[in-house]
Order: sequence, then C-alpha cells, then structure tokens
Amino acid sequence: MATFGQTNTATTDQQDGGGIIRGSKFNLSVRGTISSISLYCKDVNAGTVKITFAIYSDDGSNTPVTKKITSVEVSTTSTSDGWVTANVTPNVNIPSGNYWIVWTNDGGTGTGGLWWGNTVLASGVAFVGNTYPTLPTSFGAPSYQNFEASIYATYTPGGSGEGVFLFNELC
Repeated sequence: MATFGQTNTATTDQQDGGGIIRGSKFNLSVRGTISSISLYCKDVNAGTVKITFAIYSDDGSNTPVTKKITSVEVSTTSTSDGWVTANVTPNVNIPSGNYWIVWTNDGGTGTGGLWWGNTVLASGVAFVGNTYPTLPTSFGAPSYQNFEASIYATYTPGGSGEGVFLFNELC
C-alpha cells in the first residue's frame, strides 16, 4: 500500500461548519487502485460529525473538475485531533496525474461542526457550497484558501483500469 496527499499532521486547525466541499490538490505519480481516504480532524463539540470523501480530476489550471471516486460515509465523535478514514467501495483504479482529494460534512450534531487540520499555503484549498451528503459529478466554480489540508488517499500501485478483451477467430 502507498499514499498520496498530505500525510503530515496539521500545524493549525480551521473550522468547517458543514455545507461546503473542500480539499487540496496532489499528484498521484503512478496508476493506482484507491482503497481509502483519510482526513486529520476533530469534532468541535461533543456530538457526531458525518463525513464523506471524494477525488476529483484537475483541469490542468489548478481547478477541481470531475468526480472520480466517492467514499463511504464515516462519523467522528472525537474532540481530539486524529485521522478519520473512510473506505472507497468498490476500490477504483485511476491513472497517474493531479487530483483533488476532498471532503464534505454535515456540520455535526453539536454546534460548530468539524475542525480540519491544515498547513499554511502549499497547493491551496478549493471549496464550493454544498448540501450534505451530495458530492456532485462536477465540482463547480471554486474559491480558494491559502492552506493545504492534511488529507491523503491510500492506494495499491499498478493495474490497467481498463478491461482487456481477446478475440479468437475460428476458421
């Protein structure tokens, strides 16, 4: 197993009260089969925050475009910083390239929602308004923040991602 994204724990926290898709751009250096996505975060108050992840393609000009992968929904009740991981089911094989690893959350049952970990400026964070749990096929026109989320995807390198068909002609 390998990872791509930001696996370092965050140096600061940013509050996310829900109603937004948010994420950072990273490079997947080789084709791989994505099995899970993890975010360094915590619940702001005692309660439950539901989170769903996705991976979007990049249009070549630093903009997330088309959804390629969606995770299962997970919940966190921890008020301590830590990694929250959701599986991608079924696992999806994608080619090497630049991708946006994103999340959306429901704002939680407490007041305040989710604190997500970030590091000041690297690739930046793109975000758009969203109604949980929807992760639309097209990301939409994003705004940007000068942070990079502590978020990453776990994958198995290799695979073709395409079915191979062999034909035999009988004479």
